[in-house]
Amino acid sequence: MSVTGELEKDASDQPLRVCADSFGTPRSTHDLVAMDGWLYAVGGNDGSSSLNSIEKYNPRTNKWVAASCMFTRRSSVGAAVLELLNFPPPSSPTLSVSSTSL
Repeated sequence: MSVTGELEKDASDQPLRVCADSFGTPRSTHDLVAMDGWLYAVGGNDGSSSLNSIEKYNPRTNKWVAASCMFTRRSSVGAAVLELLNFPPPSSPTLSVSSTSL
């Protein structure tokens, strides 16, 4: 992902290049995660300072839109999507998880 928002995927057997709409805020050293059909660009640097913004890309409309802001500016950031599970699982009726243990 370039500073302008251009996506490029290059697999050895199937090269694929997709030109996406530009970010609302130019950014580098950010991370990307995919969730619920959206691609999220998290944090990064705009060339002069670290960013606290998050933008999401809709591949159906080819548009980036502002998603949210983090409390802290971050560049060279790592992001991950965790699948939330329903607790307790049917096989363990006594298992419970509190929000403080996550």
